Amino acid sequence: MKGFVSKFLVLALLVAVLGIAVAMVRGVIEDRGRYRDDALRTVSNSLAGPQALAGGLLVVPYTERWEEVEARGTAQERREQKVETGMLHVLPESLDVSGQLVPDVRKRGVFRINGYTFSGSLKGRLKMPTVAAVKRTVEGSEIRFGVPSLVLSVGNARGLRTIRMSAAGQSLAVAPGTGLGGLPAGVSASLAAVPDPGSEFAFEIAAEVAGAQRLDVIPLGMESRLVLHSEWPHPSFVGDFLPAERTVRDSGFDASWRTSAVASNARAQWLARATGAAQGQGAGDTISLDGGPAVARSVAGIESFAVALIDPVDAYVLSDRATKYAMLIICCTLALFAVYELIKGLRMHPVQYLLVGFAMVLFFMLLLALSEHIGFDAAYGVASVACVGLISYYVSAILGSLWRAGGFAVLLGGLYGALYAILCSEQNALLLGTLLLFAVLTGVMVLSRSVNWNALLQPAVTENT
Repeated sequence: MKGFVSKFLVLALLVAVLGIAVAMVRGVIEDRGRYRDDALRTVSNSLAGPQALAGGLLVVPYTERWEEVEARGTAQERREQKVETGMLHVLPESLDVSGQLVPDVRKRGVFRINGYTFSGSLKGRLKMPTVAAVKRTVEGSEIRFGVPSLVLSVGNARGLRTIRMSAAGQSLAVAPGTGLGGLPAGVSASLAAVPDPGSEFAFEIAAEVAGAQRLDVIPLGMESRLVLHSEWPHPSFVGDFLPAERTVRDSGFDASWRTSAVASNARAQWLARATGAAQGQGAGDTISLDGGPAVARSVAGIESFAVALIDPVDAYVLSDRATKYAMLIICCTLALFAVYELIKGLRMHPVQYLLVGFAMVLFFMLLLALSEHIGFDAAYGVASVACVGLISYYVSAILGSLWRAGGFAVLLGGLYGALYAILCSEQNALLLGTLLLFAVLTGVMVLSRSVNWNALLQPAVTENT
C-alpha cells in the first residue's frame, strides 16, 4: 500500500511541476504575440494603417445678408448691414464604388503584415441645395451660395497615392485636406462654378489608396453600392453590412455590397462626426485598432462596408489554444505509462516520468518557434514527429521491447492527431475534446479492468524463514 500511495503522490507532484512549465510556455506565447502586435502596428502605421473611404460629400458655403434698423422712424434711425456665413453639407443621392484590392504583404522580422493598394473609383450624383435648405438667422434675409467643394475623406492621408476628381463633366484641381473639423484627413476640390440651386450633377473620384489589414467604405448615398475584386484568397467581411453577393476562391474573391439610407445610419453618423470639432492634434488622421492587428474599427461609430485581409491560420492563436490542452495531453500520456507499468509489472522511476513530461512540454515551445518560420501546419507535423520519436526511443529501453515502444508511439501519435483535429475545428472543439477524454477514459478502464486494486492497497506480507 505504501509503495502505491507514494507513487500516486509523486505523480501528482510531477503533474504540478509540469503545470508550472506549461504556464511558462504560455507566458512565452503571450510575449511573442505582443511582439507581433507591436511589429504590426509599426509597419501598419508606415503603410497608413486600415483605411476608410468616404467620398462624394459636397460642402456648399453660403452668406446670409440682412439689414438691421435701430430707432426706426426717429431722427436717430440707423441702418446696419449684417452678414453671416455658413456651410451646408450635402451627401450624394447615389454612390457607386468599384475597384480592385491589390495585396501588398510586408515583413518585419518573422512577422507578416497584410498591406494593400485600393485602385478604383467613386461615382454618383449630387443635388445642389436650394435656398429653402438654409436655416436663416433672420426671416427674409438674402442667401447667396459660394463655390462648392467636393470632398473625399480617408482614414489616413499618408495612404493617398493618386487622386483625380471631376464634377459636372469638368476636371477639378485637388487640394489637400477636407476642411472638416472632425475628419480632416483627405482631399477636396472646388467646382468650376456654382451649380443652379436644385440642379443635379454627376461626380467621379478616381483614387489609389494604400493601407493595411482592412478597408472600409462608408455608404454615404441614399443608395450605395460597392463592388470589390481582389487576389487575396482569405477575406473576412467584418463591416456592419455583409456582401449581397460574394465568391471566394483560392485565386481571390469578388464581393458586392448594397444598402440604402433607409437601412443605414451612416449618413447621419458621418455628418455628426465630420461637422464636429477636432478632437486634438491629428485626431481624425487615423482609425484605431480594435483588439487585434487584423480587425480594425472604421471611423469611430460609423457604419460601413468592410473587408479585412486575414491569414487563415494565426500561429499565435493556435499555439495558445494548443497549450490549453497541454495538461490534458500530458496527463493522458503519463496515465498510459502508469497503466502500462501496472499491467506489465514494470518499474519506472519518477525521473523517467518527469523527462517524458518535459519532452511533451517542449513540444509546445518547438511548435511556436517553428510556426514563426514554416507555418503552423508544417510546424505541428515536425514538432509532433520529433516529440513522438524522442519519447518512443527513450521508453523503448524502459519497456524492454521495440514493439511495445511502437505501440506506445501509435497511441501518442493518436493523441497529437486528435489535438490537431481539435485545433483545426474551432466550431467542434468542445465535441472533439469531450470525445477525446471519453476515449482515453475508455482505454484506461479497458486496460485496467483486470487489475486487483484491493491487492495494491494491502500491506506487503513478509514470510518467516
